[in-house]
Amino acid sequence: MKEFVYNGKPQRLSKITAEYYPLFSYNAILKLIKDKEIRVDGAKVGEDVVVNGGSVIRCYAKDMRLKEIYRDENILIVYKPKGLKSEGDISAESILMEYEKGAILCHRLDTNTDGLLIFALNESAAEEIAKGFKNEKIEKVYEARVYGKVPSDAVYRDYLLKNAKEGKVRIFQEKHAGAVPVEANVRVIGYDKNSTLVEVVIHNGKTHQIRAQLAAHGHFILGDGKYGRDDINNKFGVKKQQLTAKKLVFSFDKGSFLYYLNSKKIAI
Repeated sequence: MKEFVYNGKPQRLSKITAEYYPLFSYNAILKLIKDKEIRVDGAKVGEDVVVNGGSVIRCYAKDMRLKEIYRDENILIVYKPKGLKSEGDISAESILMEYEKGAILCHRLDTNTDGLLIFALNESAAEEIAKGFKNEKIEKVYEARVYGKVPSDAVYRDYLLKNAKEGKVRIFQEKHAGAVPVEANVRVIGYDKNSTLVEVVIHNGKTHQIRAQLAAHGHFILGDGKYGRDDINNKFGVKKQQLTAKKLVFSFDKGSFLYYLNSKKIAI
C-alpha cells in the first residue's frame, strides 16, 4: 500500500497514479481503479474521476519492483524502462530503495533511454565501480535505431560542451573552449527502410553523449525530440527514443575484488 497527497491542478486519477507508479501500464492503472484498489480521501471510487489538489490518494497495488538482470553480494543490475528517471523522487533509485535498502546508484541513463542500470550493494563495490568507470574498465554497449543509412562502422571522436541552461549539449569536431573529448564506437547491425540499427559502445559516458554525437554525424536517434526532428519521428510513427543500454562488459584488473565480473555475460 502506498499513500500520497496530490498537490497539483485538477486531473484524472489515472494520470496522477501513473506519475507515482511509472512501472504500471495505463491499462493496469485503469484496472486498479475499476477494481477499487485506489481510494481518494478514503473513498473507493471505482471510476477515473477528476482529483483536486490536496486529496489523499491511497493505492493498494502490490509494491513495484524493477526487473533484476544480475545480482551477487556486491552489485545489482536492473532493467530501467523508458520514461523512468534514474534518480530523483520517482525514479529507478527511489523504487529500488523501497525494498533494497542501502543500494547505491552507480551511474545514470537518460529518462527516455531504457536498459541496464548498475547499483552497488556496499560502499566498497560503489567505490570500485566508480573507479571502473573512471579508468574505462566498464564498457557500456547500446543499441539504437537512427535516421538515414549509416554507411559503415565508424569511431566518432568529438568534443562535447554541456549547456545546463538549455538542457542540451553541443558537439564539436575540433577542440573547443570548455568542451571535453568524447568517443563512440559505432557498428552497423542492419538497415530498415531509411533507418539503421546500430550498436554503440562508450566507456565513461557524458550527458546526452550518444544522442548528440549520432545527431552531429547526421543520424539522430529516432524518437529523440531534442536532437532529432519531430516531422521525421512522426513519419516513422515513433514516439519514444529508440536507444537501449543492452550490455555491460567488465575488464577489471586481477587485483580488483570485482575481477570475477569479467567472465559474466550481462545483457538483455
